[in-house]
Amino acid sequence: PDVVAEQAWALMKQGRFEEARRVARAGLATNDPRQVEIALNALCAVEFEAGNDGESYVACRRALEHARSTPGDPNAVDLTNFAEAARSMFRLAEAERVLLEATEAPAAWYGNPWLELAELYTRGARFPEALDALERVPGYRAQRPPHVRESDRNEHRRALAAFFLTVGRSEEALEITRTALVAPDRRAHNSRDPAQDRAVVALLDRSARLAVASRRREAAAGAPVWERALAWAAAGRLRFEAWMSGRQAVRLLSDDDRFVGLFRIGTARSAIVPPWLVGELVDVAGAGVVSEAVRRARAEDARSGADAYYDAFAAEAALAAGDEARAIELAERARDGLGDGEALLRARANALRAEAIRRERGVEAALPAYALAMQKDPGVFRRLGLTLPIRVTPSGDAMGEAAASALGRSPRFEVGEVGMEATIQPLDAGLRICLRGPGGVLFDCADAAPESGDTPEETAAAAVDAFQRAVFAPRIDLSQADIHSLDGSNRVTRDPLDGLTPSGP
Repeated sequence: PDVVAEQAWALMKQGRFEEARRVARAGLATNDPRQVEIALNALCAVEFEAGNDGESYVACRRALEHARSTPGDPNAVDLTNFAEAARSMFRLAEAERVLLEATEAPAAWYGNPWLELAELYTRGARFPEALDALERVPGYRAQRPPHVRESDRNEHRRALAAFFLTVGRSEEALEITRTALVAPDRRAHNSRDPAQDRAVVALLDRSARLAVASRRREAAAGAPVWERALAWAAAGRLRFEAWMSGRQAVRLLSDDDRFVGLFRIGTARSAIVPPWLVGELVDVAGAGVVSEAVRRARAEDARSGADAYYDAFAAEAALAAGDEARAIELAERARDGLGDGEALLRARANALRAEAIRRERGVEAALPAYALAMQKDPGVFRRLGLTLPIRVTPSGDAMGEAAASALGRSPRFEVGEVGMEATIQPLDAGLRICLRGPGGVLFDCADAAPESGDTPEETAAAAVDAFQRAVFAPRIDLSQADIHSLDGSNRVTRDPLDGLTPSGP
């Protein structure tokens, strides 16, 4: 048969968009059912890669409507392409609905709707649903022919690393990013820029290393001096490795168009970067560079709803530059403009707003903003390296005083006269530490009982560590889930994702 519309993909990959459109239209003119199907899907991809997001949404919808009007149901490619176009226009609810439909279609050779749903749910802090979607990824992939099962192996790694990082399992996230950094996907079958993909992995790796470093110091807050010194040394090494990952991301994004494009969430130029991760570039590349990149990206982006994202990124740059008033203004605009589907980015904006208010107006004025961030994503403070202002009410005994001292040494807290209330209560055997926000709202509590031979200081240290784990954990209990199932290791036959995730929680 004559090859007509098939040429559009190769032309698009070379950036020859007008020629790609021309051969796609020629394919449509043949009226051959197969050529029409290929041409419509090609136009969907061409407009997306050309940066015409509105036109891409229309073209992808047209391709899907054509698939619905022909015998048989739409295939997964039609559905996932339209879902991606919907995401580019910030129609996240529509993208979710179409992706759920795609899970019912026959498995596609490329793309995985469960993986895309997991990323969407993670963005919205819908962690139980994200976990459920991730558990379904290996089974979907196993339906593919053997030669394409591993084509997007690293894409799964990125989604898993992002999930583990946001639910406070930074050690597991780091194990995944270590592998992902040296095992890029084969990308002949899609239109993304491999350098963008690798840059996103480097940013995730950086964030994971910083989170692990922070946890090492938190865990040692109640330990003897020599243990604290070892923890600080280990954290220092991790922070250096995080800096190296950040430099790798900068090298991969050294091209101006690539760097600016990363801020255009949902477009072909932003790759698959989670919106809540983009702010890491402020520390990696500098506040001034990010401010200019955001300005350029905003100037060429006419999409409705895009401004809230740029406000969130610019707020982070303004805070890093020391302009607290501007950071507060931008963070408030971002918070009001972002939808529920961007819960993690909204929480990040609230945390930055709280820090800016604290610096400009004092702790008491900032407490409501701290509470807003804590309610949705308490782990954001660890990922950002921010402290939470608290006032400690000790129990009055030696164990309680030891716990109060340990809280003061933790990198997660700033103990003072004003702040959220951390109460230390004696139990029959052990301690209970609770955190309350403005108005007495209870965030979480943690108990610790002494084990045989424990000193009061050791019990206090255990209580403080349990308290930090509880307070900065998301509202999901991963202990109830089979973490091993995320890599397909509970399947009878060897799954192509074997070894993808850590061997244990």
